[in-house]
Amino acid sequence: MSEEKEKKDPPEDFQVKVLHIIPNAFGYFKDIKDTAFGLVENLNGIGIKADAFTLEYGTSAKVMKKQEKEVQKVAPTRKYLGMFGLKEMINNFGDYHIIHLHCPLLGGSREICRFKKRYPILPLVVTYYRPVKTPDLFSLFVKAYNAYYLPKIFGLADAVTSLWSFEKPNFWWSKKWRKKENARPTVALVEHEEFVHLTQTQERVELVEQKLTLSAVQRLLKVYSECLAEKAEILRNKDKNQNQQ
Repeated sequence: MSEEKEKKDPPEDFQVKVLHIIPNAFGYFKDIKDTAFGLVENLNGIGIKADAFTLEYGTSAKVMKKQEKEVQKVAPTRKYLGMFGLKEMINNFGDYHIIHLHCPLLGGSREICRFKKRYPILPLVVTYYRPVKTPDLFSLFVKAYNAYYLPKIFGLADAVTSLWSFEKPNFWWSKKWRKKENARPTVALVEHEEFVHLTQTQERVELVEQKLTLSAVQRLLKVYSECLAEKAEILRNKDKNQNQQ
């Protein structure tokens, strides 16, 4: 779990608060974790209060020290708070205006789905990065886990985004996902032309990744805004109906 380090400037009257849930299991999602934390860093830089929670395995002091160093490297303005269980974090979901899940992932999917069904008014934004890689036997289990849960998560999400325009999720075996996709198309945060232009430069990979996250921020802000506006309209209509009764 990480949160924004204290700043000297006084807080604004209202600040959108987003909790990012980022996968970090056995090194399978390191590229996703690093990119997601870069996105969190940039969101905080433009005034969005973005906290991050990693779905972690293992609670040893060695694991915690490694996690702290990794967070500091990819998100220098973040403060590592240690490790918390998902159930503990779910109890704090109501402190945020948006929950943003990064995937594929391992663990926590059932609990997240249950929470979303129970509290549908809290926007859930999902970002899909890539298919699960299968370098070893255990990764086949990770792939099967995501094949089962991701269509359910995407079916419950208020908005589905993909990092790249050419890496959009395609769960053709899920009727629920097909219906959801038709109703709410996947939003690509980085278009193919932008990706080609950036990868053809001679800059270091780290700088390219940083530019990619910066280019994604504006599109992501639009997604956040649309989700919040939609939920606000639902609440207004609910209040209106209650007043008329």
